[in-house]
Amino acid sequence: MCGRFELDAKAEVFKKRYKLKRPPAMPNTPEVRPTDLSVVVNGKREAVLLGWGFPSEWDGKPLFNARAETLADKPSFCPYLEQRCIVPATAFFEWRKDGKDKLRNSISLDQSMMSFAGLCSETHFTIITCSASPTMARVHDRMPVILPAVAEDTWLDASLPFVSVSEVLVPYAGSDLCFDETPAPVPPQGDLFG
Repeated sequence: MCGRFELDAKAEVFKKRYKLKRPPAMPNTPEVRPTDLSVVVNGKREAVLLGWGFPSEWDGKPLFNARAETLADKPSFCPYLEQRCIVPATAFFEWRKDGKDKLRNSISLDQSMMSFAGLCSETHFTIITCSASPTMARVHDRMPVILPAVAEDTWLDASLPFVSVSEVLVPYAGSDLCFDETPAPVPPQGDLFG
């Protein structure tokens, strides 16, 4: 899987955006791949560095994404349904085939940071995915759940059970998704949000 997103923001901007008490420790590189550390915002509104992808004993590969449609049915994710987090990103990447060419798409929000819905443990996190929005569907049939700002507090509220907040796990409805498409220098190893 290609498994990449970007977090290219200054710690002070991050602190202000997520109303944190102190600036977070940021990853060493802006491009994040499975097993890399990245910053997540947990239910206590603390920014913590966690590894991307829950360890999987049965497969050996990290579970770095989880389908919203089957989340509550999967034993791998059920223990974490009440441990919700936000995974901040400035972009995510997806590849699109155009004949024999593979084109790398950098997908971002116009002038702002994105908040992916996620689940976390003490040491790891996963990103929740859903069906693609109409604007994303031309590139891929899945996408991360991008929480609008008004849904962030609801998603992080530990007093609300998963069943009552799961309604926010829908394709992004905003019209401000931006796509920057370039030829891929090397073939991807799959897709991130399958």
